[in-house]
Amino acid sequence: MVCVFSTSVLCAGPGLRQWIVSTAITDNEGGGFSFQNVGELNPTVLIEGCRIQNCGLKMLNMTSPGVIDMYVQNTRMCTIANNFLGDNAAGITVETYSNVNSNALYANITNNVIIYTTHGEPLHVEGHYFQGFYIKNNFIAHNRIAHRNVVSLFGVQANFTINTLTNNTARTIINASVPSNIDITQRFDSNYIYENLAIGGNFTTIFLYSPRFLIRENFLFNTHNMFELVTFNRSKPLKWEDNNQDYPQVEAENNFWGSPNPAYVAGRIWERHDDDNLIGVRFEPFYKANTSVLQDKCPPGFRLYPKVNSCYMYMGAVLPYHEAEKQCQVRGPQPMLRRNVFVVGEMIFPLHFTRVAQIPMS
Repeated sequence: MVCVFSTSVLCAGPGLRQWIVSTAITDNEGGGFSFQNVGELNPTVLIEGCRIQNCGLKMLNMTSPGVIDMYVQNTRMCTIANNFLGDNAAGITVETYSNVNSNALYANITNNVIIYTTHGEPLHVEGHYFQGFYIKNNFIAHNRIAHRNVVSLFGVQANFTINTLTNNTARTIINASVPSNIDITQRFDSNYIYENLAIGGNFTTIFLYSPRFLIRENFLFNTHNMFELVTFNRSKPLKWEDNNQDYPQVEAENNFWGSPNPAYVAGRIWERHDDDNLIGVRFEPFYKANTSVLQDKCPPGFRLYPKVNSCYMYMGAVLPYHEAEKQCQVRGPQPMLRRNVFVVGEMIFPLHFTRVAQIPMS
């Protein structure tokens, strides 16, 4: 069974909303939500506080569509927030189109947990460059998806910030592109991308198809991968001049790449200096110590809680108490309940019903 939603003439218009809130869907081979609309101007879409587990068709060599699968046209606002997606065939897929800039989509994808995906991409976003996506505070981990990408961002404007991607096995961890002849940028700020395994042809954590990217303040430490960043072929100007200024470059300054050695960092990036046909990358200056992007003694993505001298990670997905307890046990010791606070080894699951899960480090 899959829940299918579509707009009609009776519920269209910019002032209306379609809500999918506080819903649990489990053990459905057909997936979770499939949402599609057409028309000149469509209502706002909100998917918030839902739990989708063990959904989607898991068949050998078949790529599954997202358990939240959306195709939206001329929709001004869309929010996908505080959802828990675990043990599914795929994650969140959003394809979007608008024929004029005034109807362009602004989408907010925040505070989602996407774990243990098996047959599709945990997060796939694709659309026209008019569309803008704000992607923040998502936890994407433990996905084993073979020759697929963990995160795909194709064609759209995106601000991808303060997300944690860890312990994923995939073709590429982040695969992104925007039109190189359009003055838009995808930003990747303050993300924690570590301990992932890329098994695609380039064996790279991040693969970029164009120079329209700004990558700053990120923690990048994936020692199993041959490269952290690989770029695609560049377009040469009509008048050949051997000058870096004639070619747009990826701006990747002020990141931590795993070493203070410039030669090591350069070796973790495959770009124009390695092959003149590729897009260049400006990676200096870079952080020589991880203290610039991590908080005190805490692991990547964790915050310091000074009162108890411990670290915690906030995850915005909703879960019943017993499910949050089960998820936390994977990473820490036996959990305990302290008043309205759920305390376990290293992870935090806020339970938006009554409790907030909070986990200090020993």
